[in-house]
Amino acid sequence: MAGSPYSRLPPRAFWRSAVAEADPAAISDLWRLAAPPARDDRLFSLGGSVAAALHRGLAATGWNAIEAEPLPVRLPEPVLARYGWGAGSARTGPVPTLRLALEILAEAAGATGWEACAWPLDGDRAGRFVDGRRPGVEPAGLPSAEAVAAARAQHLVDLARGLAGATLVLIAPSDTRVWLDPDTGAACPAPPPHRHRVEETSLPGLRDEIAALRALLAQLAPQARLVLAISPDPAGGAAAKALLRVAMAEAEEAGTAAYFPAWELLTNPAARGALLDPAGGAPSQQGAAALLAAFTGEAGQTPAAAPGPDAAGDTDDEEDDLLCEEALLEAFRQ
Repeated sequence: MAGSPYSRLPPRAFWRSAVAEADPAAISDLWRLAAPPARDDRLFSLGGSVAAALHRGLAATGWNAIEAEPLPVRLPEPVLARYGWGAGSARTGPVPTLRLALEILAEAAGATGWEACAWPLDGDRAGRFVDGRRPGVEPAGLPSAEAVAAARAQHLVDLARGLAGATLVLIAPSDTRVWLDPDTGAACPAPPPHRHRVEETSLPGLRDEIAALRALLAQLAPQARLVLAISPDPAGGAAAKALLRVAMAEAEEAGTAAYFPAWELLTNPAARGALLDPAGGAPSQQGAAALLAAFTGEAGQTPAAAPGPDAAGDTDDEEDDLLCEEALLEAFRQ
C-alpha cells in the first residue's frame, strides 16, 4: 500500500512543526526564493536597511557580495561605516525610493542633468559641500562643489564597473515619497537644505520605475536577475510599503523581477519585534541572521552586527574626517 502523500513532505510543510512548535523568530522556512542565489553568484545590493543587512551578512559568511568601491587606505571599521562603506555594494548611502535607485543607475549609464547637486554643509564647517544624492557619506563635507563632482564621477564609474559583473541585483527601498532638488529635479534621500519639493509616487509610477530599472540593468548588468524587497525603515509608513508591495508583486507576476518579502518576514507578529532594532526599525542582529537564512536558503549563518551610530567610540571625529578626506582626495589624484 502506498504511503500517504504527506509522509514525504518536509517539516516546514506542517503547521505544528513549522509554526506552532518553532522559534517565532526563525523565519528561514516561511518562504523561499524560487531561484535562490548560488554560491558562485555575484550579488550587488542597493537600498535601505534590508540591502545593508544582507550585504554585510553575505560578505561576512563567504558569499560573493560585490564591493564596487575599493577602500583607498586601511581605516578602522567604525570610521569606514561612518563614511558609507559596507552598507551596500557601493557608497550610495541609503536609497529609500525606487526613483532614486533608478536615477543612480541612469547616471551610471551616462545620463546627465544632475551634476550641480552639491549642497553646502551648514554649521561650523561653512564653505564645505556634500553630494545631495548621498549627503551622509562625507560627514565633514568636501572643500568645494568641484571636489563633490569629482568624487561623484569616480563613484559612478566604480558603481557601473561593479554592476557589470553582477549576476543578482537586490534593490530594497522603503518609501514612495520622493524629495526633489528644485534646481536639478534630482531625487534625493532627504530634504535638500535650501528649498525642496516632495512628490508621492503612484502605483502606475512605481510600475514604470520598476520597468525602467529592469531596462537599465539589461544595459549595465546584462547577466543579472533583479530581486526586489521592502526595507522596514521608518521612512515611508504602512501605506507606502503596501503600495510598493503591490507594484513588486505585479513585477514578479510579469517576470520582471523576483520578490523577497523581507518586510513581511521581519514584522511578522509571531516574532514580537525581536527581528527589528527598536531604536531605528532596521533589522536587529537576530533579524539580519534570519533574513540571510531566508534569502540564501542556508540556515545557521551568523553575520556580524551592523555598526551603530556610536560605534566609533572615543575616536576623534575631526581626526577621522581629515584622514578619510585626505585618503579620498589622494585616490582621486591617482
